Amino acid sequence: MRMLTYFINRAGRGLSPSRRKVLQRAKRILWQQTGQKTHERPRAA
Repeated sequence: MRMLTYFINRAGRGLSPSRRKVLQRAKRILWQQTGQKTHERPRAA
């Protein structure tokens, strides 16, 4: 997961829209497979 985010961020504007869409979809699938409900960070108490 972190490597996908890192790659998307490092590629920046050089990443084609279709490639970015594929990577974002891969991230969504990984989130679903790991059982995490949201992309939000836990809030400090």
